Amino acid sequence: MANPANEQIQARKVKARLRMLQHAQRVSGNVSQTCRFFGVSRALFCIWKKRYEKDGIAGLRDQPRRPHHIRYHIPPEIVSLILRIREERRYGAVRTSLYLQRHYHAYVSPTTIFKIFHRHRVGRISRSCYAWLSSKKLALLCLFESPQNFSLLDALKI
Repeated sequence: MANPANEQIQARKVKARLRMLQHAQRVSGNVSQTCRFFGVSRALFCIWKKRYEKDGIAGLRDQPRRPHHIRYHIPPEIVSLILRIREERRYGAVRTSLYLQRHYHAYVSPTTIFKIFHRHRVGRISRSCYAWLSSKKLALLCLFESPQNFSLLDALKI
């Protein structure tokens, strides 16, 4: 069911576009003057004229802006693999992308993975998953990363 308010707006737009095309054809005979009078570009006028010649009044309605064909479609197998990795390993988008590259030799950008998570309503990873990593253990891990910090290990009370 279409929204009645939206239908009224569409009808007004169609009527205005039809008036503009008729003005160019009957009154002025000049496309530039008609476009200047109605405040539209010549390119837009030409688009509406082609649509009107092809489809009639239905061509003057607003058309959806969504592309007819999505070029880079992620296969359903990869989507299910991404969701399985998220469920089993609890990785975020960046780690999932790296995991796919390393183990399955398939590249999917982290942004696309995040959109897949969003589309399938996969929630965020809670911080309680990382509760085992207390601040003291985190400080220890940071100390072990650089060898010159071994002297600081004695000062830290565990």
